[in-house]
Amino acid sequence: MHNGFIPGVPSMPPAGVTSHIQHQQHQAQMHLPTASASGGNQAQQPQQPPRYPQPSSGSGSPQSLGGYQQPQQGYSVPPPPAAGMGYQQPMQPQGYQGYQQPPPPGGQQQPQGPPPQGYPGYPQQQSSPPTQTQPPTYPVGNPAVAAVARGYTSSPAPPPGGPPIPTGTPIGARVPLPGSPAPPTGTNSPAPPNGTSASPAPGQQPAARRRLYPEQAAQAYTQPLAPPAQDGGYTPAAVPSYGAPQQQQAQQQQQQYQQQQLQQPQQQNLQVPQGTPSFSAQPSQASMASFDNQLPQPNTPMPLYPKATYGSTMSMVGSVEGIAQSFSHLGMNQPIMQPTTSQAISLVGMPPCPHEVHNPPPPIRLSPQAACTMSPYSNCSPTFQRCTMNVIPQTAALLAKSRVPLALYLAPYRDPEPGEPEIPVINTSTIVRCRRCRTYINPYVQFLDRGQRWKCNMCYFPNDVPDAFDFDAASQSYIDRWQRPELNHAVVEFIAPTEYMLRPPQPPVFLFVIDVSYAAVQTGMVHTVVQVIKDSLDTLPNADKRTRVGLITVDSSLHFYALSATNPEPQMLVVSDLEEVFLPLPDDLLVNLSECKEALLTLLDRLPGLHQSTQDPSNALGAALDAAQQLVSPYGGKIVVCQSTIPNVQKGALKPRDEKPGKLDSAVLQSANPFYKTYAVDCSRAHVSVDMFLFPQGNVDVATLAAAPRFTGGNVYMYPGFHASRAPDVDKVRNELAHVLSRPLALETVLRVRASKGLRMSAYHGNFFVRSTDLLALPNVNPDNTYAVEVAIDENIQSSVACFQTALLHTTAFGERRIRVITMALPVTSELRDVMHSVDTGAVINVLARKAIERVLEAKFEDARDAIINKIVDVLGTYKTTLGANAHAAAAQLMAPENLKLLPLLALGLSKHPALRCHAGIPADLRAYYMEYLRVATVEGTLLGAHPTFYPLHRILTEAPDVGTVVDGAVLMPPYPLPITSERLERNGMYLMYDGVGMYLWVSRACDPALIQCVLGASSYEALQAGALVLPSTGHVYNERVANIVGKLRQRATKISSLYPTLFLVKEDGDPGLRMWSLGLLVEDRHEYGMSYPQLLTTLREKVSAFSG
Repeated sequence: MHNGFIPGVPSMPPAGVTSHIQHQQHQAQMHLPTASASGGNQAQQPQQPPRYPQPSSGSGSPQSLGGYQQPQQGYSVPPPPAAGMGYQQPMQPQGYQGYQQPPPPGGQQQPQGPPPQGYPGYPQQQSSPPTQTQPPTYPVGNPAVAAVARGYTSSPAPPPGGPPIPTGTPIGARVPLPGSPAPPTGTNSPAPPNGTSASPAPGQQPAARRRLYPEQAAQAYTQPLAPPAQDGGYTPAAVPSYGAPQQQQAQQQQQQYQQQQLQQPQQQNLQVPQGTPSFSAQPSQASMASFDNQLPQPNTPMPLYPKATYGSTMSMVGSVEGIAQSFSHLGMNQPIMQPTTSQAISLVGMPPCPHEVHNPPPPIRLSPQAACTMSPYSNCSPTFQRCTMNVIPQTAALLAKSRVPLALYLAPYRDPEPGEPEIPVINTSTIVRCRRCRTYINPYVQFLDRGQRWKCNMCYFPNDVPDAFDFDAASQSYIDRWQRPELNHAVVEFIAPTEYMLRPPQPPVFLFVIDVSYAAVQTGMVHTVVQVIKDSLDTLPNADKRTRVGLITVDSSLHFYALSATNPEPQMLVVSDLEEVFLPLPDDLLVNLSECKEALLTLLDRLPGLHQSTQDPSNALGAALDAAQQLVSPYGGKIVVCQSTIPNVQKGALKPRDEKPGKLDSAVLQSANPFYKTYAVDCSRAHVSVDMFLFPQGNVDVATLAAAPRFTGGNVYMYPGFHASRAPDVDKVRNELAHVLSRPLALETVLRVRASKGLRMSAYHGNFFVRSTDLLALPNVNPDNTYAVEVAIDENIQSSVACFQTALLHTTAFGERRIRVITMALPVTSELRDVMHSVDTGAVINVLARKAIERVLEAKFEDARDAIINKIVDVLGTYKTTLGANAHAAAAQLMAPENLKLLPLLALGLSKHPALRCHAGIPADLRAYYMEYLRVATVEGTLLGAHPTFYPLHRILTEAPDVGTVVDGAVLMPPYPLPITSERLERNGMYLMYDGVGMYLWVSRACDPALIQCVLGASSYEALQAGALVLPSTGHVYNERVANIVGKLRQRATKISSLYPTLFLVKEDGDPGLRMWSLGLLVEDRHEYGMSYPQLLTTLREKVSAFSG
């Protein structure tokens, strides 16, 4: 039984959907500007006319589109998030209430034409959509905030005239800048050793030199050294209070450093440029400010991928000998993790901030001296590779105690985001790799023996540096080693030599297998797919004119089509013997696209008519797949299946699932026929991938068919109830299929992940076939493919830095064999607190979602949901133990670090995702599709599914005049989504809800008719028709702005997941199925299949209080 809104009562949520804000009225305070009784802000602001004409009469209230007035209960307006990617945000830091209504437009814009219609031959039908409304399936990345990795940068220099910097600072001690807060007392606060003063004693000279950081190490070779102090020593000063052994070690290092400085002028023949300043016994404030400006200060994050030109970070000066010796001063064996500053916060009474869901992961607190070149690009962007924790536990016991899964999220073939550098392509005769573990040279190796050898950062094996590493064969000249891309960039591509090839690079191959049974023809699927293929021929990867294309149609028989460059007339060959499928004229069935394009166009024009009168309801998909494999196996490539009918003939035949109404059974999600998995394994060996586009009119057993894409690195796309007469259906297919055919493609791909000594890859999640324990066979890889790898700690990590390196060996679409190498370095710790404050919530939710899908297939839905909630209890309970004496108070208040404050909410939303939702009303095919989507979703897609985006369009349009407009080619998106709860649904509102798979335009019954007219082109609420919608062009500025917002969301969705979201119009009292589906996106509310967010916090507090570790 469905529960819904009580019509006309705006303050009450739908039955069965209880808002949690009712429980937090005394905590939630609004930060809205208020006007005083004696002429406040409202009296000073002139009233401006609305952007749309107000009706003379109607059901809409005249004040329905007034100022952005928050409800009396609700959350405070959060601070503005970081700028997102791909668009600019309005410069209003306090939400929508600060915006003024725009002046009336000078004129109405002319409509841009009628909305897209279905393809010719399929007139618009008035028939209602299928009885059971099934939402579309297409995830979209969140354009609100994009993840940007952060590290450390130097602090600004002290202002002129500020207090002098204390002299006599020991090696390793940080000098606070003027105006900076005093360091907190504790283990990390500097304190003078043995009670000595931090200031020099009378008559003593200050330190002549300080500890050199990598950038200063390069500059030190061009600077003369000051003579030593007369008294021959440093004055004892503040030493970080890490303990007595650490203090003694710092003092010893200080003395050694002084002796080296005394001997260095006689040992090295340095070339000092004229005019180089020297360090004096009493340095000036200006010189010391410049010096300290280069020192990494604590708690000063630096983006790992800032906008900088290549080679602008530093220029290595001096010989290789001098640089190699300089590393002895850097303390490479010392802990180099920056201190943690995150504070614990209480989750009880603190409403979540929706705009923080897509915040960047915690910064990688790794000192710049960990890399051999201090390049800002030495660590990879989290969009390529990210870890569930940005500090690696030193031991397996510490990892087990943290209760956080240690895993990597990989997107190895994605394109750089705006602001990230282009991936360097290295064409060299010698690819430098470790002789023991085969790791590629990267920014985190160490050079030994005056640069003659390098030590691997994975296995610590010393390797010889090839002579060709410092020589450019193209220019026949020596090059600067420190400018090589391998040592400055964490993501590089090598052009592979012949020893990396088992055979010559093969051409891209696309073989289409199209269902031409009765249902496929009558719904217009054949006509639509053929038209999209025809339109996409010019965008297929065909840079070197080698791409091959073929076509097979199937009903109860197989139809092959022979094409020839000399004969433009195609020939159809029918094979009815399905027991032993053979290929007639095999040389003419898979042809060169450039040579046979005219014949192929002729075939595509005639194909729908060839099967227009068919009455055959059968389908032999299994036999068609066998024939396709025989054609493609000699080359490798991609098989694109377009299927409308359940396979019911010969091998691979299936029967509709027997779904019992009202009963939730995971057995219907198990594979019913082993043929498709066996077939997929055979395809994987031949480098053949399968993509499936499903157009079901009933049950087609998606759970079984999905095995073919799953084990070949492909994807599943589904269009329930498709009909070519509906423009939204055609629009979705056209955009998704065209994008899949035109996106970059890596062929004959294998992937391997290496890690530092002591770490081991233990499990893999995604669509692939595991060829060996650490090698993934990926026939095809595209920018949308993502994977997750669980990591185990087999032995204690001895190094202070742990590294992960992903190598993707592939063939490009233009026939070049390449190796993409992605390197990531993370600090190692023995402290549980550091681990907990470095957890990446987005990566954890992505990994938990993938593991939950596998658990559903092995056990029950309840087990998968309970495992997610229990994991949150374990994590918060573990963090409670790190608070020591405050643990009891932490349990009562449910404390969590800043980076984990949204973890309970996201876990709750994940447990309510359609793939895991304990609700028997979701069809098995639709649930199976959502499970396949979560299995390969990006972090953005997973977060959107766990916490959908919720925009109040009626307030944005009237109070934020810049949002939705285009400025400098970028759409300004709403910066602050609403909390995803029914409490924010107003009686006169219009909202846009977006979960990464669908977009839902909610229109309340009392919505102003003028707003409906401007945005949707309907005269009243009653004139609206619920269902899939192509947004009409009304010529009004409001309509244009909404179209821009929807278009930007779709653009981001296509980029990260190849999906094109359909827009659904939801009326408050409209179609019950669509209405309840959209209300199910309000994950903070209570539903019949899940508790509310306040109820979850209460449950967590009880369990965390009883947690004993």
